[in-house]
Formats: sequence, structure tokens, C-alpha cells
Amino acid sequence: MKLFPRLPLIDGKALADEYGLLDAVALERRPIPDLAFARYAPTGGTRVGIEELQQLRRDIESCALAAGYPTVSKGGFQRFDCEVAVLLANRELPVGEMIRAETWAWIACLLVPHIVRWRFGKVDKQTTASRFAGTLQRNAIGRLWLRSFVLDEGAEAKDRWELVRGVSEDAAVALLERPRVASDRRMARAIIRQWLRLKRGGTQELEQVQRSAMKALRVAALVREFVVLDDASLEVTIHNAFESVVDSMKSATTAVHLGVEHQQRDS
Repeated sequence: MKLFPRLPLIDGKALADEYGLLDAVALERRPIPDLAFARYAPTGGTRVGIEELQQLRRDIESCALAAGYPTVSKGGFQRFDCEVAVLLANRELPVGEMIRAETWAWIACLLVPHIVRWRFGKVDKQTTASRFAGTLQRNAIGRLWLRSFVLDEGAEAKDRWELVRGVSEDAAVALLERPRVASDRRMARAIIRQWLRLKRGGTQELEQVQRSAMKALRVAALVREFVVLDDASLEVTIHNAFESVVDSMKSATTAVHLGVEHQQRDS
């Protein structure tokens, strides 16, 4: 297995404080540190060389440049997130290393700090330390690997990365920051498929729908093991949970409108 350098989160957060208000272009000039002093997992494996890490940096930078770096735009950020998620997935990185927050802290703080600052920075506003050295779900680059890992439809799928490219930032965060749901990759993919279906159908307040459906599913999981359901049964279960939320929201909206009409007539 390939071993990637790791950075203790406490050290990463100290660097994040230093980087927080620096210009992205200034951070870009910082060299990659000497790997002779890097920390690795105390297990057997082959340590990743500087050439491979430099190539990873170049690839991430290429995605950023295609998305407008160093110019800031919401559309550019969305494009960057999608392309980096797919890039990281296609590299087939070792899961055992990539699930460690310390691995991504090294990458974010010492390999591509300028990209992190660009993606999550604002003029005169410090980038949150968690984007450099937080949990896997919060790390600016690690979260994109996690997104592709969880939402990968598989090599046999007609469009392997449909969910990765189609999901919004809010929907991805709502899913991946709930480890109990995200850890069941089959269920997570089914949830985002329903989210995309409703999005394409023009459903409003999608993030609220998703969160409410996920709450209902977590409650249902207390009395029903979703893991034993086959793919078709799981899809139906999650479809019904989303539809139930949508119907409830429509009913609530209708009730409000009727109440307003009654008030207007009474007045």
C-alpha cells in the first residue's frame, strides 16, 4: 500500500492560523517541504515519492486554473469541486490512507495551501482552520475525495460520476457530515439519486426536503435494517421517504394559503 505523509491536526491548525489571511498567490510560492522530515503511518508500505506528490499538486492546480483561479466565482468553485472529486477518484488512492484527516491536513497545508485559501478565502476574512486541518468532511480537498468515494456509481454505470457532478454543495454537506448515513454508501447514493430526481422535476427547497427525508430514514432505521434490503427495495424505501416529505410540505403550503384566503374574506 502507498503511504502518504501525515500532518498532526494541531500542527496543521497552527499553519492555518499563519495562512488564514495570506494571498493565495503568495502561498503558491511556498515550496513543498522535504519529505525526509515527514511523518508516515508506522506500518508496512511504500512511501509516496515527491514526484507523485508534485504531479498531484499540478493536477489540482490545473482544475483550479480551469475554474478561474485566482479569480473568485461561485460557478468556478462548483466546477473545481466536481473536477477535483473526479480527479481524486480516478487516481485510485488508498482508502486506508485517505480516510485519515492527518493525510489531508498535509495535502491542504503543505501541498496546495494556495488552492485552499482561494477556494475558502475572502479578502480581509480568515479562512477557517478546519479547511486546512479539520475533519475529513471539512478539509477543503479531503471532502472532495470523500464525495467521490461515497457517490461513485461504479465502473459499470452508464455515467459513473453523475451523482458527483450533479449534487450541490449543500446537499453533499448535509449527507457527508452525517457519518451514520454516509458510511452506508449504497444508501447515500440512493438519497442523492432522489435529490437529483426532484431537482430535475423542479422541486423547491430541496435541501429542506433532503434533511427531512434523512431524519425520517434515520428514525426508520431504528426498527428496520436497511442493509438487508436489495437495491430495488432500498430505492423504493428512500423514494417513498422523499415523496412523503414533499407531500407534507405541499399540504402545509396549501393550508397556509387557505388560511390566508379565509382571513381575507372574513376581513
